[in-house]
Parts: sequence; C-alpha cells; structure tokens
Amino acid sequence: MEAIDGWLGAAGAENVDGYRDLLVKALNPTSAEREPLVLPDPQSADANAVLALLKKGQVPTQRAVQAGAANARPPVVREPARKWSDAEIDRFGQLGAPWLHEYRQTHGTGPTWNEFFSSAPVERAFDEFGVESGVGEGGVQGYLRRDGVRSLLIRRGRRRGWFAFNDQPRSLCAGPSFFVAGYRAPDPVGRRVAGLIRQSHAAGEKPHLQWADIAEVLDLDGSRVFRDVEDAEAQAGWLATEQWITIKPAGIGLGFRARREQRRNGLRSARKRLADQSPEGEPVSTD
Repeated sequence: MEAIDGWLGAAGAENVDGYRDLLVKALNPTSAEREPLVLPDPQSADANAVLALLKKGQVPTQRAVQAGAANARPPVVREPARKWSDAEIDRFGQLGAPWLHEYRQTHGTGPTWNEFFSSAPVERAFDEFGVESGVGEGGVQGYLRRDGVRSLLIRRGRRRGWFAFNDQPRSLCAGPSFFVAGYRAPDPVGRRVAGLIRQSHAAGEKPHLQWADIAEVLDLDGSRVFRDVEDAEAQAGWLATEQWITIKPAGIGLGFRARREQRRNGLRSARKRLADQSPEGEPVSTD
C-alpha cells in the first residue's frame, strides 16, 4: 500500500484513498488472461491515462491504460511508428543490464526509471538507435523522441529477459539474460524454480530451500538452469522481483506470482475433473 500511495502522490493524485482499491485490482487481476498493471513513470502519458481511468471510477487495466495514453496524444505530437527488432531490444539490454546490476550491487536497491534512462549506457543505446532527446513530435524526418520509447524498450527488454521490475519503487534490476550474456526467457526459469519448491513442499521435505537446492534445478532438456550455487544466488534479485520466490532468514519459499499460478492451475484441474465426471449435457458448477 505504501508503494501505491507513493506512486499516487508522485503522479499528483488528490483522491488517494478513493483510488487505492482500484489500483490494487489492476495490479492483481483475478483473470489469468489479463495482464497485471505495471505502474508507469508518474510523469508519463501512461500515468495520465491511469489517473483518468481512476477519476472515472474504472479499474486501470494495462490494456485500458495503453489505449487511453494513445488516444490522449494529439496527432501533432504522436511518435512515428517503428518496429523494434529482437536484435535491437537485445542490444539495449546488453548495454543497460550491466549498469543495472552494478547499481544494485553498489546501492542495495534498483534505480528509478529516470536514473536508468539517464545513465551513460542507455544514452549510448539511444545514440545508436537514433533516438533524439526530449518530448514531442517526430519532426519532418521522423526522428524518435526518447520519452516516447522508454516504456516500450523497458517492457520489451523485460520480456526478452534483460530487465525485471514490479510495482515497488526502485525494483528495476537485471534479468536472466544478463547472467547468460544472451537471450533467456524469464518465465520458464521462474516456473522451473517454483516447481522445485512445490515438489519439496509436496514431498514434505523442506518448508524452505537453500541456494544449494535451487542450484539443482534442471531445464526441460535435463541441463542445469544455473551454473552453480553462486550463480543461482546471484539471480535472486530478478527471481524475487518477478515474485517467483520469497527470500526469508529460514530460506527460499514460493513468491506471490508462483502461488497465484498454483491456485489457478488447481482451479483449472478441478474444473476439468468436474467436466470429465459430469454426464453429457449436464451443466457443470465450479462454485
């Protein structure tokens, strides 16, 4: 709640109490098909779209925010369309992720988005991509403006495994691709780690695992996900940030996202069992 209140304050919201519950619903959707909202930069167009939806009493879903931000931009300032290739996103990650990792090691927390996008490696990436400084229209020659591509680059970089973040302030950190110096999809790794923890719980072996246990996680092809214990522990930051794990003094447990997926999978299995047991044509209740 403190993170939500802090974001609302930074975005200039006046009715903090009235908006809090709507934001909680957007950040933790009940539908498995709905993408959770990731709180944008408080000064961005996406943030303005969030506030506009909140003022209407609507839940600011990720899709609604993106649509609202797009509709709110006057045609004269709309950025020119550009498709970013995976190679370009990987290049952005290769330049930005090492800076993020070093920042977290030095400060014990991640930077703000503004600090990250003002860093020397990101400035270099923008120069390579031909992205101009400032905000506003693309211009006659179709120059891209930096504030117009920040959200796209960081979100695509997250999906490509270079970055991780959540709704907490300063949660931004390097993702799994940084640790293997190449593309690595984050969700399969997170699910493999969570699967090992669940197996241990189901077998009644350990309520909390240690990094030596996590280092034993295997990929689908039987190869190790992590090189060794040190590598597994080094990747704790993004695993915890993406809520696949929780780290406590006693050891490592399931994170919120892993528990949520477990509940949803359980509901799907229960519905399937009921459907299989129900006589043909008879409605199935999941209450």
